[in-house]
Amino acid sequence: ARQLSRRHQVTVLTTGREREVETLSPSLTVVSAPGWLLPDPVNYVISPALLWRVARFIRRERPDLVLVSKFMFFTSLSVLVARAMGRPVIVVTDTYPGINWFPRNRAVAAVMWLYARLVGIPLLRAADKVVLLHEGLQEVARRYGLDHEVIHNGTDLAEADAASAAADLPKVAGEVWIGYVGRLESVKGYDFLLRASAVVRVRHPQVRTFFVGASVPRGARAPEGVRFLGFRRDVYAVLKLMDVFCLPSLSEGLPNALMEAMSVGCACVASRVGGVEWLIEDEKNGLLVAPGDVAGLRAALERLVVDVSLRERLG
Repeated sequence: ARQLSRRHQVTVLTTGREREVETLSPSLTVVSAPGWLLPDPVNYVISPALLWRVARFIRRERPDLVLVSKFMFFTSLSVLVARAMGRPVIVVTDTYPGINWFPRNRAVAAVMWLYARLVGIPLLRAADKVVLLHEGLQEVARRYGLDHEVIHNGTDLAEADAASAAADLPKVAGEVWIGYVGRLESVKGYDFLLRASAVVRVRHPQVRTFFVGASVPRGARAPEGVRFLGFRRDVYAVLKLMDVFCLPSLSEGLPNALMEAMSVGCACVASRVGGVEWLIEDEKNGLLVAPGDVAGLRAALERLVVDVSLRERLG
């Protein structure tokens, strides 16, 4: 949205933000509606108010284009609202939840499988165009007869290059920092990183593990050598302090967090899932491990902690 707003007038309609209306620039406004979150492992927000605000906005502003992010969220029902009101709609997706992306909970996965076919795919077919973020999604698009086009996603390299290391995070000489950016959801496999890095820290006390964008899980305490930094607006600045970035997800689309880490030169370890394989070639610009393989994750992290030259080359 920030990048689009450099050339266009953009209004983002979403849920869950603290402020109902936030003007980020003269050409970018964010409007947030209240909703009810069905927590992990469902991670689904129900917000009828959002659909009402979409309809009100379309009626008042007559936007030239309605762009919908993903096709499985409640917000994706905006496709039907926009089409009914005569506005062109593009759906952008980096994966197909319920088809090639599943949560860890089998019951939720089964519901998602059915939801994708009863709701998700019809929404994609109702769009004027489906934009896929990498070529690995084309086979499914052809299977379901979607009018699609591939447009690669990316990061703002100028912003990444301009960022300076976060001043509020002092780093002691000799320490090796491992970072994670993302939500604390079971599908993200953050607990695999906690377990793997705990073993690494026993063998290599100079290692520290940081979770960005995530708070300490309810009822838990951060182990020694682990910090939960919560939500940060200066992700590039934090990543510039990290020696290693880890994304141990069980399912992924085309992860922005991984692209951001790669763009500032972190050596990356990630699960071999989804669009990750379109970003990382194993041993060439990162290390890939099997999803859910804690021993393999530990071994990959330990290689990068010990081998400085490998860490620098992959970064």
